Amino acid sequence: MEQPDECLRRQRTDAAQLLNYLVNNEEAAKVIKLDRGMQANLDIRGKVLPLLDATKQQEAVYLDRQLFEVLFGRLSVEEAAKAFTAEVNANLAGN
Repeated sequence: MEQPDECLRRQRTDAAQLLNYLVNNEEAAKVIKLDRGMQANLDIRGKVLPLLDATKQQEAVYLDRQLFEVLFGRLSVEEAAKAFTAEVNANLAGN
């Protein structure tokens, strides 16, 4: 029987391997696409984007733009969320 420390260490290793696979494996990314959000790994993201339909590609570009606005301090997370919601609502309303 494994000791608690060994069991915890094994769980951490397994979790790290799973995350590494989900973030860095090209084949996994091709299956998952945007189901779990935008890929953090830009190399993997670049390989997935051409597989998306035009609408999903536009969505990815928009989300990237909002992300960079937040990362560079031009918008707060709250402002980016409000802008996103306003644009979605405008598109749904046909404006």
